[in-house]
Amino acid sequence: MQRERGNMDTLLAAWAEGKVPAPPTKKRTRGGLILLACLAGAALLAFLLPVFVSMFGIFHPAALRGIRPGDTREQVVEALGEPDASYAGGLEYGGVHFWRVPATGSYIDLYGRSLELADLVDFIARRWYVPHIAVELDSFDRVVSVTLDADRPKAGVQKHKRLTSVSLLQTEVPPFVETDLWYAAEYADGSYYMGPAVAGYRCDAYGSTQTVGWDDRFGNACTAQVKVVTESGNYAEGEDWYITPEFELHILSDAGAQAFLHSGFDRSVIESAVFDYAAETVPESLLNGCYSLREVSLPNGLRTIESSAFADCMSLESIRLPASLESISDWAFSRCSALQAVELPASLREIGPGAFEGCDRLEEIVIPDSVQTIGYSAFSYCTSLRSVRLPAGLRGIDAFLFEACSSLEQIELPASVTSVGDYAFSATSLREITIPQGVTSIGELAFANTPLTAAELPSSVTSVGNRAFLYCSRLQQIRLPQGLRTVGDSAFEGCISLAEIKLPESLTGLGAGAFRDCASLRSVAVPGGIGQIAEYTFASCSALERVALEAGITSVGSDAFAGCGALRELILPDTLERIGGAAFANCGDADRFSVVIPASVTYIGERAFWQSWLSEAVFAQPQGWTAIAADERVFVPADTLRDPAAAAALLYDTYGECRWERQN
Repeated sequence: MQRERGNMDTLLAAWAEGKVPAPPTKKRTRGGLILLACLAGAALLAFLLPVFVSMFGIFHPAALRGIRPGDTREQVVEALGEPDASYAGGLEYGGVHFWRVPATGSYIDLYGRSLELADLVDFIARRWYVPHIAVELDSFDRVVSVTLDADRPKAGVQKHKRLTSVSLLQTEVPPFVETDLWYAAEYADGSYYMGPAVAGYRCDAYGSTQTVGWDDRFGNACTAQVKVVTESGNYAEGEDWYITPEFELHILSDAGAQAFLHSGFDRSVIESAVFDYAAETVPESLLNGCYSLREVSLPNGLRTIESSAFADCMSLESIRLPASLESISDWAFSRCSALQAVELPASLREIGPGAFEGCDRLEEIVIPDSVQTIGYSAFSYCTSLRSVRLPAGLRGIDAFLFEACSSLEQIELPASVTSVGDYAFSATSLREITIPQGVTSIGELAFANTPLTAAELPSSVTSVGNRAFLYCSRLQQIRLPQGLRTVGDSAFEGCISLAEIKLPESLTGLGAGAFRDCASLRSVAVPGGIGQIAEYTFASCSALERVALEAGITSVGSDAFAGCGALRELILPDTLERIGGAAFANCGDADRFSVVIPASVTYIGERAFWQSWLSEAVFAQPQGWTAIAADERVFVPADTLRDPAAAAALLYDTYGECRWERQN
């Protein structure tokens, strides 16, 4: 006590003299070191805090691993809480979101604001890299993938990560269908990923175990095994349908038919099909593309076979249609190339367009009288079809109905038929045809490219379509009835055996090229009712000797008779006003071809008689003619035109390349 008082006396004496005594050195040094150590420890703890948190797995919430493909946005929010960021296509969470310290009351009262412990932890954690969680969603807000990156740089660049475990979420897949495979993976730094591995994986080797490979989210090569399995030992199965090991498809209900239709199953292996219920309809495209299908058992009570139901069943040789069937829809059996026979029931009312198109082994078809309509192309390209029986009440032969049935040599059209459609018998082997009274029109290309030798059109026919008998090279006779009004473009073009044609007075229209290349035609009289002869109408009729244009014809089109090299007699009517370019070019038989140009003609086109064997040309009106080439005009002397030989020379030689015009 006395010693302490002595120290105090000494200190007071020093202050009295204006001196500051030195502090106790040892105690000050010890206190500073303690303070410095506390600060360093606090800094180190703050720096290592995220590392400690990661080591204890706090970055791996069980809820994150529980998210699966197809989960909804609502399910994700329920499992993980509200996201830090939400946008079209995904949700984002910061890592701190998963290890916040629950608030336990105020920690510091700073200028009137309560700072909670959780806020302090967040502040410290955000100083360093924190994990980033991204949940990718599709357009329906369903989960596509989940990514937890425990070491994401602030710039957002993903690093290559060392894979520690990987597994497929689906370890078993069905055969013959495409299945999307998903996987989950964990990494050495604590990261986690769940997402698609292989899209549309398929394997037909049921009962086997297969190895599947893919690259993961961070560039690692991954492999896993899946087992290809079926339930109940069937080759394949679904809701209300299954396929036996013998490749027989069984459908148990309408719902099963739809389930199979949309299953994506590889139907090419199916060899037979059975409807194990009282089906009334075979759905559209149900067995389309069953290339191995050989047998089908359709139930009694079936009423409709819908569009393309059996299309492209290339191994189907025969099929029994039940007595209840009422309708076969469009393309139902199209391209069933092995189908040899089919018996249509008496209940059938309708055969749709293309129903049996391309059944090229079908040899015979008997269509019951109950059928009221047969759609276009119903039997087109049935190249083996030889015999057809059409229903008695059929109203029309629709377009393309028997097109390219190359074995069809004869057919009887019912008396009820009123029209023959476009391409109806094109490219068949018909040698003769009886068109019944009541038919009013023959469609475009209806009998084109057939070996018809003769045809007679009834008086009811009023129109023959474009190219209706095109290239019927064996056609020798064709009777065109009184009452016929129009013959279409190229209607008889290329009928090289046709030696005679009589155009009825009722005709009002004759199409371009209607008789072009009829190389055997010898004589023709064109009725005045058509008014104008179109271009190329009789061009290249190389045997044509006589042409008589009747009163009422006002013009002859360009090249209308060009190339008629045997022409000897040409009669032009007093109603004719114009002769088109090259209308009679390369015509005439040696020096026996002459022509009288009626006074009504005011125009002769360029090369109208070019290089024709024209011996004489008589101009009924020789005055007022001008020959025009480009912009040059030459008045043709009337005296010269009065000389038939000189006039002929001017037409095919001197001014043969000019057009001629006459002023009245």
